[in-house]
Amino acid sequence: MIKEGGRGDRYYAVADGELAISRGGQLRQTVSRGDGFGEIALIREVPRQAIVTAVTDTLLYSLEKELFVETVTGHASASSAARTVIVRHMGEAKAPLSDGETPVREE
Repeated sequence: MIKEGGRGDRYYAVADGELAISRGGQLRQTVSRGDGFGEIALIREVPRQAIVTAVTDTLLYSLEKELFVETVTGHASASSAARTVIVRHMGEAKAPLSDGETPVREE
């Protein structure tokens, strides 16, 4: 599905099936119905950070980058939630802002 280091152009939501997410050759997590992936490259404007491989037959929905970023960053609470997910996925204490990204003001 996704190759580590590739260009991020969309977000994926899992409607059915199971996928494995690996980074640096190590399995990080599996995702299934109700989960999603691909947000890190879109929000931080960096190359894809992991390899995503289908473990079973899958059904995915995708959202193009522009619409995903607009949806997530259009509201402070949505932007904050997205940054929390990125921090958890990256295993960072605090995700640094990328160029052009503005800090989220807590309301």
